[in-house]
Amino acid sequence: MSSLRKKGIEFIRIVLARVGYKLKPISSSIPIALPSFDGDPRALRYLRKNRDYLITARLKDGRSLFVFPLSDIHGHPFSGAVKSALDVSLTGGDEREAIRLGLRRFYWFHQPEFAAEVLGVAPKDIPMLGVQPPWVVIKPWEDMTVTERQEKIIRHERKDNSHISKVDMSVEHGCNFCGPVSEEKLEVEVERLYKIMKSIRKNGFIRHDFLDGDIRVELLVDSSGNWKWLVKSGQHRAAVISALGFSSVPVRVGSVVCRDEVDVWPQVLAGNYSRKIALQVFDNIFVGVGLGKGCRIGSPGVAARPWRYDAMFSSIDKDG
Repeated sequence: MSSLRKKGIEFIRIVLARVGYKLKPISSSIPIALPSFDGDPRALRYLRKNRDYLITARLKDGRSLFVFPLSDIHGHPFSGAVKSALDVSLTGGDEREAIRLGLRRFYWFHQPEFAAEVLGVAPKDIPMLGVQPPWVVIKPWEDMTVTERQEKIIRHERKDNSHISKVDMSVEHGCNFCGPVSEEKLEVEVERLYKIMKSIRKNGFIRHDFLDGDIRVELLVDSSGNWKWLVKSGQHRAAVISALGFSSVPVRVGSVVCRDEVDVWPQVLAGNYSRKIALQVFDNIFVGVGLGKGCRIGSPGVAARPWRYDAMFSSIDKDG
């Protein structure tokens, strides 16, 4: 490397440092590939800790949107919507409209009032989340304050929505994992699923080594070493892959969460979660409880109605 180039890089590094950024080589974002890994994920914590890991994960072990199993296509809001689009395409139907119908009904039926309900527990069981809107979800093993979570999701939603919509949209329009959502937000989710479905159906699933090039996950490990993977980023890609019938997919592992370590999880240590409820949240995700009866949470007096896609499309005529 020439002396002039070294000086240039050093100058850029100093400028970035003054505004709170750090210059890193592209190679630092490349995950360590372990394509045939099928052991105990706890072993990964003793390897290089400054890099993520790329493993091949089974779809049947996947969880997304917090508590939804990717293997239950008709019970997963995104996978079910995509599967309905694939089905109508066989008869020349409108794929976008099929996705729109599925998501609209899901967002109507699933409207938790508070963040604790998103994780499958009652608001009173997690006082910190029992007063927060559903988009302020903090899992018991996450080291994050409510304010930090609020700021992060507001930035994330605005950035994600801007990829599809020209409207400046953040959480005031709703989030993708529960209702209610605005018409603008609904269209963002419809278009995102539709485009990803078309791309993967035509080209297959193509990943790359940059930070947004993979489905990013955390691994949840029980006391016996059995594990599931929970999507942190790439919800739409994971759902489309599931609907298309993939049996496995490469995922980028950023963290490993062990059930046995509940007593040292940040939110348990902080007193925001009891040990019992922290384990219940872990188990809800690990098992993939979904929505159970699928009632419209937070709306007293509304009878439980099926929203699963296999039941949904058989009742369309009755519902109007």
